[in-house]
This record gives sequence, structure tokens and C-alpha cells, in this order.
Amino acid sequence: MIRCAAAALLLLASCRYDTSGETASCSITFSGDVTGTYDCRPAYLSWNPSVNNAATFTFSLPATSTRPEMAVSVGFHRQPAVGQYVSTDSDAEAYILVTTADGSTYGMQQGPPNNLGPGSGYWNLVLDTCVGPIRRYTGYAFDASGTLDFTLENGAVNAHVTF
Repeated sequence: MIRCAAAALLLLASCRYDTSGETASCSITFSGDVTGTYDCRPAYLSWNPSVNNAATFTFSLPATSTRPEMAVSVGFHRQPAVGQYVSTDSDAEAYILVTTADGSTYGMQQGPPNNLGPGSGYWNLVLDTCVGPIRRYTGYAFDASGTLDFTLENGAVNAHVTF
């Protein structure tokens, strides 16, 4: 019984949630076919050197009556650091999908599994600060700030994210 209690306490302590690695703020402003400014927290910058050295900046939000559904993940294959990362980099990957209340979808996928390339979209991630790595249960997180700009469907949707 003592061993079970000790194991449960260890499990609870190791699974404790904290906000390190989440951005302190995240705001996305759309223009074009999708408009509005929305809170996009929580957003994360993570890195997993044991999985193809993959780093991603990501957030995902369900639709509400006043907000489109958003799934945004842009990445590269190196440890994150202060600097600029763009969709034309040789190690760039992205999955961006925006779905409006009327069911219209706008998106791009660059990299596996389909390796479509940036196609009709473009993204530009700038990390102004990047503190870490902070050990997480899988890989590492970073406390970061910066901007992400992306264009979808040949300019039909434009977005500016500040975090």
C-alpha cells in the first residue's frame, strides 16, 4: 500500500502542469476573406531532438460563434533560437488550416506526409526572444516572443500573430 501511494505521488508530481513553454500572450489578426482579431492562447514553441530534430510553433483553437476554427503549426529541423524562419527554408514545414462559420476553409500543408511545398501560401516566423530549452515530458519547450505572418490561398487570407 505504501508503494502504491508513493508511486501515485510520483506520478502526480511528474505530470504536474505548468505554463513554462507557453507564450505569455498570443493575438492573431486576419485580413482578406477572414477578418477579425482573436486571442490564440495557448501557443507553444517546442523542440524534440529525438524526433527528426523537429521544432514547432503551434496553436489550435476550436470555432466559437465569434471565432473561426484555427490549426496553426509551423516548424523546422533545428533547435529554436532568436532569428527568422520562413517557408522557403530548406527544412521548413507547416500545417495551417482556418475554417470559417460558413464552412469555408483556407489552408496550406508543407512537408510530410504529402510534401506539397508551400504552394499557394507563405509564412514568416520571427523569434525575438527564445529562452530554454525547458525539459518537458517529451522534448523541450521554450519561453518565446515574436511574430508569425502567413498568407493562404494566394492572398485570400492574411494573418499577423503576435506572441
